[in-house]
Amino acid sequence: MDVPDTGYTCLTVDGTESCRAALDDIAAGSIHRCFLEMSACAGSCIGGPVMEKYKNSPVRHYQAVVRYAGKADFPVPAAPDSSLVRHHTYIGVTQVTPSEAEIREILAKTGKLKPEDELNCGSCGYNTCREKAIAVYHGKADISMCLPFLMEQAERFSNNILAHTPNGILVVNESFEVQQVNEAAMAMLKIARESDVLGEQLVRILDPLPFLNVLSGKSVREQRSYYADLKRYLELTIVHDKATHILIAIFRDVSAEEEERLKKEEICRQTVDIADRVVEKQMRIVQEIASLLGETTAETKIALTKLKESVANERDE
Repeated sequence: MDVPDTGYTCLTVDGTESCRAALDDIAAGSIHRCFLEMSACAGSCIGGPVMEKYKNSPVRHYQAVVRYAGKADFPVPAAPDSSLVRHHTYIGVTQVTPSEAEIREILAKTGKLKPEDELNCGSCGYNTCREKAIAVYHGKADISMCLPFLMEQAERFSNNILAHTPNGILVVNESFEVQQVNEAAMAMLKIARESDVLGEQLVRILDPLPFLNVLSGKSVREQRSYYADLKRYLELTIVHDKATHILIAIFRDVSAEEEERLKKEEICRQTVDIADRVVEKQMRIVQEIASLLGETTAETKIALTKLKESVANERDE
């Protein structure tokens, strides 16, 4: 909006980023004869933080301002110069500097026990590790704001899992070259030393067919097989991490479970065999008894018939 008889243009700027850009233009001498009304809040005061609870839209905000201001321009008297000036008294800043022992204690919590551990990488936003430790002491930074420490912690956590899990873990790349193997997998697969298989082809220690199936999109989950050369049953699960181009094989030794299952199956089979033999023997006994009863019945019938005939003959005489 142009102000008559002044040659000035009135502009409104809102939002912190827009205000900074306008101030940069003023500092560079790019703006002349302009009256700027700058508001840090987007939409000026009506878009301030208190207004968020009312959940009004920007359009309704603008309409409310237009209705209140009206269409006609009106003069605004200039404020006296004295009202624009205020004197402030310096109150000072008292900041306690931590002792060397306190700084070392904070550094130790992020694994920095020696001066050479202080990488001063700047990933936390501070120039040195000591500056960051002082900021932590004053409550201006969080102790976990250290990328090398977080990476080391994650790696240590991962290594602990690999070292102590009872499951065997074998990692290969998509070319089937062994990248990592934990102690449990070495015991299951009878690998003497880790260096014997690192970088070697998977086919030297395992059948690569399940891994090929996973690469082709098939699922291998809890697949139980008997490994004759290892003389044990293993349950295999393979996970394909496409982001890092690796295949993670997880082994579980189920030899004891399979042997117990086979024992139960053998007991069931023996029980069925015994039942079959008992039934067969009982049927044979029944048949023998029936045969004996048949013979006895026939003999009795013949004897009675002869007796009957003998009595009949005596009557006739």
